[in-house]
Amino acid sequence: MKTLNLYLTFILILGLSLNAFTQSWQFAKSFGGVPGSNIYHYENNKPHCMEVDNEGNTYMFGTYGALTQINGSTLPYYGDGSSGSFIVKYNCAGEVLWHKAIANTQNTDDKAFYMTINDNHLYIMGTVHIEGYSKIWWIDTLVQGFNIPYPYEYPWIPHRCYNYVIKMDLDGNIEDIHRLRFEIGELQKNKTLANRSYLYYFTDNKVPFTMDNEGNFYTFAYFDNTYSYYILEVDNEIVSDTIYPTFKWNHLLLKFDADFNLQWYKPVEQGFTGDSLKFCKFNFYEMKFDNNNNAYLVGNLYTYSDTEPDTTHTDVSLGNGQTLTTYGMMY
Repeated sequence: MKTLNLYLTFILILGLSLNAFTQSWQFAKSFGGVPGSNIYHYENNKPHCMEVDNEGNTYMFGTYGALTQINGSTLPYYGDGSSGSFIVKYNCAGEVLWHKAIANTQNTDDKAFYMTINDNHLYIMGTVHIEGYSKIWWIDTLVQGFNIPYPYEYPWIPHRCYNYVIKMDLDGNIEDIHRLRFEIGELQKNKTLANRSYLYYFTDNKVPFTMDNEGNFYTFAYFDNTYSYYILEVDNEIVSDTIYPTFKWNHLLLKFDADFNLQWYKPVEQGFTGDSLKFCKFNFYEMKFDNNNNAYLVGNLYTYSDTEPDTTHTDVSLGNGQTLTTYGMMY
């Protein structure tokens, strides 16, 4: 069962008391840095997710830009206007208990996608690019791309792009890491596009990574028809058959068990009305499970067309007789 909606987060952290008649703010904290000169870097300083534990501590996961300080400490940056990802823990008084810079690659926007809390553990998902020349900050290690020793050892393989899933305890100690990517086929078009081996990348919105009541993991993948085929890779192991793009843009729902073994993957869109050059784009924001392990999704959907006007509506088939209707725009 799937629904669509929108969710927004703020750069400002506010504590509100609802016990008094005045509903007064108890604290207000802010942080941030300098956005890059590139017009596409205006959202560098952006929290994506917040979780609260049973003791009232707050956890925030998001992206940051240059000169970002948390509790007087400047997060790693390289003066190029690109973004990195961070996580921070506050107590119920708004005081910083700990923080970490997760990933920041020079000349690349490393993204923060999602965070969830389960059984007193945090799970975060984002991206990191192992650049072949520039500087790479990954969890607690700074590496210069051209100094990565050869023969390369996983995951320090230049030009690899990963979606990571990190499990940590509530004190920020990392207990497990998984890295996901696409192995890709030949170019089908006479052009070169970077960052194509990410499982999901081309969005400034969060992308759900969640767990059901049995401890299984779910997330999404996105790929287009730039390359002839795609194969899912987890922790340097091939885990899927060859996946061929059906449409210009394609979206998959993925399920992993508690040990992060791939259980299945399912195309989201099955087809759509209109001309053959039309294609659709999903942005997924939240995925939750009820007590019966039914999944619910929210996000938005839009279509592009090379020929049809903006006012033309499109019915997108999800299979099993389910459709979503949206309006598109000229490409």
